[in-house]
Amino acid sequence: MEQHTYKILLISIFCLAQAQQHVISLSPGQEETQNSLSVSGNWVNHGGDIYNNRYAQGETKISRATASRLRLKWKFYAGNDISATPAVCDGILYFPSWNGYLYAVRAGDGTLVWKKNLQKLTGLNSTLITTNATEPISRATPTLAEDKLIIAIYGPAYVVAVKRATGELVWKTQLDNHPASLITMSGTYYARAFYVGVSSLEEVYSIEDCCTFRGSFVKLDITTGAILWRTFMLPDNQGKRGGYSGAALWGSSPSIDVGRAHVYIATGNLYSVPQRVEDCQQKQDNQTVPTHPEQCIEPQIHFDSILALDLSSGKIKWYRQLGGYDVWFLACRDPSTPNCPPGPNPDADFGEAPMMLTINANGSRRDVVVAVQKSGFAWALDRTNGNLLWSTEAGPGGAGGGGIWGAATDSRRVYTNIANSNKENFTLAPSKKVTVGGGWVAMDAGTGKILWSTAVPYNASNNPVTVANGVVFGGSTYGTGPVYAIDATSGEILWSYETGASVFGGFAVSRGCAFVGHGYPYDPVSALPTILNSMEHNHYSHTCKALLFSIFCLLQSAISFSSGPGNWVSHGGDIYNNRHARGENKISPATASRLRIKWKFYTGKDITATPAVCDGIVYFLSWNGYLYAVRAGDGSLVWKKNLQQLTGLNSTTIGSNATAPLLSRTTPAVAEDKLIIGIYGPAYAVALKLETGELLWKTQLDTHPASVITMSGTYYRRAFYVGVSSLEEGSSIDDCCTF
Repeated sequence: MEQHTYKILLISIFCLAQAQQHVISLSPGQEETQNSLSVSGNWVNHGGDIYNNRYAQGETKISRATASRLRLKWKFYAGNDISATPAVCDGILYFPSWNGYLYAVRAGDGTLVWKKNLQKLTGLNSTLITTNATEPISRATPTLAEDKLIIAIYGPAYVVAVKRATGELVWKTQLDNHPASLITMSGTYYARAFYVGVSSLEEVYSIEDCCTFRGSFVKLDITTGAILWRTFMLPDNQGKRGGYSGAALWGSSPSIDVGRAHVYIATGNLYSVPQRVEDCQQKQDNQTVPTHPEQCIEPQIHFDSILALDLSSGKIKWYRQLGGYDVWFLACRDPSTPNCPPGPNPDADFGEAPMMLTINANGSRRDVVVAVQKSGFAWALDRTNGNLLWSTEAGPGGAGGGGIWGAATDSRRVYTNIANSNKENFTLAPSKKVTVGGGWVAMDAGTGKILWSTAVPYNASNNPVTVANGVVFGGSTYGTGPVYAIDATSGEILWSYETGASVFGGFAVSRGCAFVGHGYPYDPVSALPTILNSMEHNHYSHTCKALLFSIFCLLQSAISFSSGPGNWVSHGGDIYNNRHARGENKISPATASRLRIKWKFYTGKDITATPAVCDGIVYFLSWNGYLYAVRAGDGSLVWKKNLQQLTGLNSTTIGSNATAPLLSRTTPAVAEDKLIIGIYGPAYAVALKLETGELLWKTQLDTHPASVITMSGTYYRRAFYVGVSSLEEGSSIDDCCTF
């Protein structure tokens, strides 16, 4: 099953501090032995190159020593979510958004070069069966192909070529006319041809309607878009139910072996099988000691498989089915659904194409392909004949992974995400530590031995990995959108940054900069109660509204606190109301450019007051009706108090209703061992213990029904000074005014 999920709308670039962005260009007569665009600094498809290794081979600026100096350089807001790894060529980024547009943006500064609406460009309407949207979208990384850019349409199953310089349409070709067919794979360009697989969403149909789709792999002429050959993964079912269906090709980018003239692909699960196969499997299920489950399915049914196809003809040169019987579609996730097929049916398809590398195995060099399955198993196969060299259970499998969307390799190690969509206990080998979230795993490329495993913070899931010069990049589905740089040798997290929304796309790395999109907009089967266990809605961000409080600190500087300088005791900072950090000596004109984000704290609602700071604790109020105390060093919560529960007061703010929270919108005032706040109607001042937030006293300063306190008061010599305001001028002309 192909996985789908949730939200935000921008692409970000992180660059090394003081690193310059350089671009390269190719002369018109340059020899094309592979893809002439597959040179250092370019990222030509989802896999980065024709080997699908997601490896920034020429990267020298980003390293284990410098990764901690990565800082945000720019953001580009597309107007909707970006879930594809961007392509990068000659200083230009190319990426699609879920708003139906394709973008070309300058890598150096994030300025727009061009954008194209896919519906206007192609004249196509969306056939996506799980949404009412009419505009077609693309969710795959565009593929660079000479002077063209080739994109895949997420229903109907078209590929479209545009001019790279302008975005003008060159050609469009339909690869499958099945109503549920679509293309989610980012294709690979080689020697004037384009290679890509076809997928579908037919497995979300009802059990009565499913299934007839057959996965296929296609080669197209780059000049005209003509189909040169097509290879189906299953025998012809004549478009009728009751036969074999499924075996979609949907993840990553196919890898090209020039020497062997092979293209390597991996396939998905079956949707349906003939009745004779169901009967055979039912007998196995009823046996006390089941026989090998693969005996029920004919050998050349290419589901959950890695295959090598001939580049010229599309003929299957070798294949290996991995994982056993697997007939899966969505309705049968509910065990009470009648007429579901028998069998274990783990939904263990490949959500990525194989990577190509050369390893040292038992003292000899071997050319292999490696892919990680949604089952959590990594497989290394000989590129000549498909023989198994090693396999490793990298982590728990699940319908959402296991490994999914794309592993990476630098030929020394194989790196993968493990999404752990079922939230199982995941032992982080070789240690004994356990997480119930996702993780990143590194394996020795020659043996498959697990070298390290690192848990994704917040018990979240994760997305494709990228490796560059000893640094592994990954992101998180957690709602704040963390992204990480990880030491490739040890698994230690070297750097992190919260982008503001869940991250499903992977990084492209080019010349000291790392580019990543944010968000994943929807679950295609949201009408059903649950699609995948990993999609816990509280892990995802659905809007762009800022609900956070951030602190930016100088690189490698520490913040110290005392009872005097370093504290900020009211809105004005001190009794002089100068908003002057008088004792500050670390931030200066020379160092201000090195400010970087240190942490964010999410309250669930807006924060509009300057925070107070005292002895390493930050005090602030949110429009959710809470007062917070948070450690300045790491953003961890000390305490929080609901103002209505604390005071017993109800809001009297004009225009509010009975359920509106009691609010304060002022900076708290620090007064010895107390914190004093003003209530935004009724007009009370409230004192709490600084250490615990317990109520000490409350005093009403005005009884006028429209009176409020918006001023942050000042403490001096055991007294508190504050003014009273009102919202009476918001009354009608007939009722105004007596305050």
